[in-house]
Amino acid sequence: ISGVDNGITLGPDGNPLFVACKNNTFEDNFIGTDSTGLIKIGNTSDGIFLGAGAQQNVIGPRNVLSGMASSGVELLDPTATGNIIFGNIIGLNMKGTAAIGNTGPGVLIANGAANNMVGGPYGGIYPGNVISGNARGGVSIGTDLFPAAANNNHVEGNLIGASSDQSETLGTQMVGVNVQNQSTGNIIRRNVIVGQTLHGITISNSTANGIYGNWIGVTSTGNKFANANYGVYLDNSSNNIVQLSAANVGPGTERNIFGENLKGSVLEFGSSSNND
Repeated sequence: ISGVDNGITLGPDGNPLFVACKNNTFEDNFIGTDSTGLIKIGNTSDGIFLGAGAQQNVIGPRNVLSGMASSGVELLDPTATGNIIFGNIIGLNMKGTAAIGNTGPGVLIANGAANNMVGGPYGGIYPGNVISGNARGGVSIGTDLFPAAANNNHVEGNLIGASSDQSETLGTQMVGVNVQNQSTGNIIRRNVIVGQTLHGITISNSTANGIYGNWIGVTSTGNKFANANYGVYLDNSSNNIVQLSAANVGPGTERNIFGENLKGSVLEFGSSSNND
């Protein structure tokens, strides 16, 4: 599905008179590439767009979502809820060995989209997405372009910045996971986040988000690939969980593992306070 505007569109963009688009599944598609999944053709907007009324849909497994002029997957309405994006290649070729980057973020969740999952323990073997080579970052939650915060989304079990076998970094991404615009209640858990040109994770003007059990600047197999600045960068953000003490961890609230982050593991900037 290539050479078009959005490869797949579920629901209109901001139309209050929507009809719910529920319980659809999209798997095994090449979106933005040729039929081999190796050569870029591209789309002029998104790979998959989820607008008003896009609810409880499953994107994955085994889609290739690469080469778009905007995002690989974009969720952009307060009624875009309960969707699952798992087991896809976003920003690389189908083999996960070379970058075919999206110009925007790999996944954008914004304008009130809530309670969605990127990755997660679906299909029995925890197949998160491979999200690498996307110019504007891996996963962006909230954006200053739209007024509504994006709350209670999960980013879990993904390879962000790495090849599918974690042997190298591919392409360039600014930030692995970016939470901003007063977004709250989002969970970033058990992702590999390496090789970003800025920070591994950024939280900006947002509160009460949780960062648990990620490999930041190192892969789960032990390969150290630096994020160019900080592992976690907090910008005017308070009351987030960044690194619990060893006494307070538990299932689902693991400590992060920091590898190579060239300016340090964590920085609190501006009015950031009360972050654990």
